[in-house]
Amino acid sequence: MLSEENAVLYCKICKSPTTLLYNEMHDDRYGYPEQYSVNKCSSCNFAEINPIPSSEVLESIYTDYYPRKAMTADDVKATADNFSRKPNSDKNNLQGEKNKCHSYITAGSKVLDIGCGNGVSLLEITKLGGDAYGTELDKNIKPIADELNLEIHFGDIDTMPYPDDFFDFITMSQLIEHIPDPKDFLIKISKKLKVGGKIILSTPNIESANAKRTEKKWINWHIPYHVNFFSQKSINVLAKETGFKVLKSETTTPMGWVALQYLTNKKERVSLGNKETIWQPRPKNMNTLEYIKYLSFKEFSLRVLALLNSYFTIPAWRIRDKAGKGESFIVFLEKA
Repeated sequence: MLSEENAVLYCKICKSPTTLLYNEMHDDRYGYPEQYSVNKCSSCNFAEINPIPSSEVLESIYTDYYPRKAMTADDVKATADNFSRKPNSDKNNLQGEKNKCHSYITAGSKVLDIGCGNGVSLLEITKLGGDAYGTELDKNIKPIADELNLEIHFGDIDTMPYPDDFFDFITMSQLIEHIPDPKDFLIKISKKLKVGGKIILSTPNIESANAKRTEKKWINWHIPYHVNFFSQKSINVLAKETGFKVLKSETTTPMGWVALQYLTNKKERVSLGNKETIWQPRPKNMNTLEYIKYLSFKEFSLRVLALLNSYFTIPAWRIRDKAGKGESFIVFLEKA
């Protein structure tokens, strides 16, 4: 995308010029050893990384670096068993956990969950009475899909076997920020929706209170897995240009994210090519005392403080959510 160091870049959403926001950004979770910059649009506040990794590179990054290799079908089933069927329950509203997009589908509908991860969303869609289909790039999940008999297409949307005008809902929980060309992506997947069908998506909010306060330490940069960062204005422009009507858009902040941001703020950013312990899964069959010793008492104490901080700041985050400054959008689009 950038052929010369001083080349002018243009927003892929509204075509306005962009300016450099941050330089020397890297994977500060899982240790992918490349650096990127972040450029932000001067008009709609959309941002993207530069350079954009190719689809082949992205597929290899997810397969080789994302921590899903140790996951089992039993883990996935256990998570689905605890699924809350009410996205707007008092508990989910309090905890800010309203951004699980497939929670909003209706019984009897055909649902495509793009970027379905370990497949737990498909089990949950089935519990809601939907007919569940998924797509995923991470091939570490294939043994789970086979064992649980999940309908997952491993590959991108260009190779999906599903017919046009087939789905009632397409859901994308924290997915569109991973897509190199979101405009082309929405145009293509709209063909798979019935007329009047709905896309429900969630994505980090680049205009959130945390994004502005924490700068390079914002946990939702998550580079290079996230390549796009949306504002409300850029979502509105994207929907209009791809033939969708915005039915509803709001922000919500999962308190787990607040705890993770607290931990990140308290630590130095890991250097290029290194992993951050915050994001590593807990080893299996390890009791609490063993886990404290594994983490170090200092890090375990930080995690306790992070949970307490998230609990006591719930009222402040619900106010920010109402003001559009929460960490994640939840957006409902309808195909014209």
